[in-house]
Amino acid sequence: MKNNIRKATSVLLSVAMLSCTCSCAGKTKDRVVSSVESFADLVISRKYDELEELSTKGDEDLKTMMSLTSESSDLNEQARVVIMDTMKYEIDEDSFEGGAMYRENSIDVTFEYVDFEKLTNPDFYANIDEFKEDVQNCTDTVKKTVTLVFVSDDDGYLCDNLGDLTSIFLPIYRAEFNFPDTYASYIGGISFTGEGYDEATNTYTDVSTIECVLDITGDGTLMDWNYGYRVNRDGEQVFNYSDNYSHCPSVISADHDAYIDEDLPEGSLLPDGEYEFVFYDENGITFATATTTVTHTATPSPTPTPVATPTPVPENDMELGVFFCPEGDSVVLPGTDIVYTLPEGSGLQFRDIDYAWLPSTVLDGNPDHMVVFADVNEFTIDDFRAYYIPDAGVDSPEAAEALQGFVDRSASYYNEGEYTVTESTVDMNGRTFRVVYFENLQEGMDGYDHVYVLVGNDEVSYVVVFYEDNMQELEEDIGAWAAENSGGGDSVNPGDPIL
Repeated sequence: MKNNIRKATSVLLSVAMLSCTCSCAGKTKDRVVSSVESFADLVISRKYDELEELSTKGDEDLKTMMSLTSESSDLNEQARVVIMDTMKYEIDEDSFEGGAMYRENSIDVTFEYVDFEKLTNPDFYANIDEFKEDVQNCTDTVKKTVTLVFVSDDDGYLCDNLGDLTSIFLPIYRAEFNFPDTYASYIGGISFTGEGYDEATNTYTDVSTIECVLDITGDGTLMDWNYGYRVNRDGEQVFNYSDNYSHCPSVISADHDAYIDEDLPEGSLLPDGEYEFVFYDENGITFATATTTVTHTATPSPTPTPVATPTPVPENDMELGVFFCPEGDSVVLPGTDIVYTLPEGSGLQFRDIDYAWLPSTVLDGNPDHMVVFADVNEFTIDDFRAYYIPDAGVDSPEAAEALQGFVDRSASYYNEGEYTVTESTVDMNGRTFRVVYFENLQEGMDGYDHVYVLVGNDEVSYVVVFYEDNMQELEEDIGAWAAENSGGGDSVNPGDPIL
């Protein structure tokens, strides 16, 4: 294919130049100009291989200069391509010298491109788009003239000075522009801050939130930052969020919260351990890390009570509103005929009062009257909770207010549009109960969906909460629970979003 192009174009040049000897001088000149136009088109489109086919010899320097690509990760290379893309040319027809009797024929071609030394914002470009905009707005240009020489050959006429075109591309090829360096080069310092932090020991004590701060220096304060960060505890990842954005920041901060990021009950303290914050750019390359320690002060042992060490008694005889650990895999909510059995193979276990974070929640007054809790382990999301509503039947205004309070509390941790609340009903043991699904819509925050169910009878009521990885699993949980209480899966009645 290339040989055909070479022969075709060379023959065209040959015919055009040989025609100079005929009486139709005007037509001959037009043919020469047309042939040189084809050659110059290849120059500004940087099709080196085709140019070499139409030349007596190649030029490695020119090949390198023409091989730059806008797909490069090097912003300076992308910028050079932007400048080269502005190139155009003009042929000086009056400069043509030669004819059919001449072995060499020449013509002047002037190449013109945007004068990058006259750009209005040379100090710093936050990204390639800013550079493109500056180039588009620049009216100053550089003009360079090259005399192209063609010699006769068996195939026709070939360019004999292809290497002279390096004078056109060399200034652009050597140009350097001030683009952002790696994120790491703009980090002036990294530290931890916040309540409960001791800088001397780099330790947090009795905290629910820790915060890591990066100081941004130099040109880093002039650019947009797209980054993510993850948090590891004792070497195991416990949180990751990749879609962070900061515009021209002087500092970048990231926090980790027990309730928001680990789905622990509100007010819970972060578990003890060594916490590592790892910041990475949009390509996944780490640009900063920092480690701190979280610990707790010793918690005095509570005065032994029947609550702390529950005595096994029939569940229906349990005191209303008192936390207890059911025996076996099933529980009957005290004062009701509603039973819940842990799903087989789920890994869920009912927990005693001294389990993990329960002392800080239940023994601290137990303001929400949690009576039963089950989970897989202290680091997982899936769990089951039952909260007693004091002195309220299931259809009472007090019960409805309590249910709404749980929903409103969850919503307070999100911005508008980051969640949906959908209400439906479920039939169990001959009664219809309200169900409220709370779905998290935040990107990168899967596993924070939960459902509230208001159950009970005319005398006693509970808000039961299921936490799962996604809404489908929550719907399956409610369906299975309804079936267990004689309602069957068809007793779940979906509704429309109410928020």
